[in-house]
Amino acid sequence: MVSSHLFSTDSIEKNGYSIFQGGQKMSIFDKLPSGAVTHGSTIKIDGRKILEGVFNPVNNLYDFVLEIKSGPHVHLSKTDYKTWHCHFGHAGKEALRHLPKNVKGVDHVDPADEEPCKGCAFGKSHCLPFPPSEKRATEPLELIHTDLDGPMHTASVESGFLYFASFIDDFSGLGIAFFLKCKSDAMKAFDSFKAWAETQTEKKIK
Repeated sequence: MVSSHLFSTDSIEKNGYSIFQGGQKMSIFDKLPSGAVTHGSTIKIDGRKILEGVFNPVNNLYDFVLEIKSGPHVHLSKTDYKTWHCHFGHAGKEALRHLPKNVKGVDHVDPADEEPCKGCAFGKSHCLPFPPSEKRATEPLELIHTDLDGPMHTASVESGFLYFASFIDDFSGLGIAFFLKCKSDAMKAFDSFKAWAETQTEKKIK
């Protein structure tokens, strides 16, 4: 079974390369034999040596060790800070500073290349506060403030709640919260609050 690739000297010469053998070695040049000049016992080749093999007495062949190198265009390409920032989920400077030490193939990440990230700016922005209301409720249940929050990172231990709905009476400031497993349970929570609040205040939600 042959574990290596084989190529013939005839194919090499037909493709315009030169082959010279001697001293248990075979050298392949990128010029035709016409580029060879004899100086005594020394042969000078007007060309660039591209391969050199050593004779292997076990199989009577010349062994060549080939090293595949990346093309120049690969080394010329540079991935800037902004690209890595986006690839890693908008990671910050400190996280990306350690990237070359922890990720194979990343040579350098320079935070100096940083440009303002629109996504980060938008995500960190805050809404302007709502202006204070000039009108307040004059009786219970006239105005109800409500909010639905979730899902939480961790569900409650026993019941598995992930959301909660809050209801606050504007007139009295009385508030109550309902814990929910699903977001769709918000309407059931309102019905429960409505029944409870109307019973307690003897008023109706308008």
